[in-house]
Amino acid sequence: MAELRSGGAAGRAVALGAVGVALVGCGPVSRPLVVAVRDAQTHAPIVGAGVEADSLALGTSLEVSDLLDDVLGRRAVLESKGITDSRGEAHVAYSPGRTISVVVLVTDGPPARLTILHDFEAGPTGWLTPLQWASKPAAVEVRAGRE
Repeated sequence: MAELRSGGAAGRAVALGAVGVALVGCGPVSRPLVVAVRDAQTHAPIVGAGVEADSLALGTSLEVSDLLDDVLGRRAVLESKGITDSRGEAHVAYSPGRTISVVVLVTDGPPARLTILHDFEAGPTGWLTPLQWASKPAAVEVRAGRE
C-alpha cells in the first residue's frame, strides 16, 4: 500500500491504465457512408465529383453526460471528404444520429448543398435533388447510405 501512495510501479500502471481507458472514447463516433451522385437528367453516374460530408455538431447542453462528451470531443463536428469513382460513389464518414450536411462539387456547375436527417441503419435515402446556391434545383441527384 505504501508503494501505491509513494508513486511506485503499480501506482503508475493503474494511473496509465485509467488515462488509456479515458482516451479510447475521445472523438466523435464515425461510420462509413457511401454518397452516390448522378446527373439529374440522364441519371448517369458523375465521376470525379467532390463530396464533403459534415456531421453537424450537437447543440449546447448542461447534462452531465453531454458535458463529458464535450470534454472527450465526441460532440465535435465530423468532416469527411471524398471523390466519386466510376460508379459515381464517394466513400465518406458520418456520425450516427446527427444531421449531415453534404456538399457536391462538380466541374461544370455550381456547388449543390443538401442537409440530410436520416436513419442510415434502416437503409439508404432515395435519390434527392439538392438546391443550388441560387435556390434552383441542381443538375445532380444524391443518394446516401451505409456501405
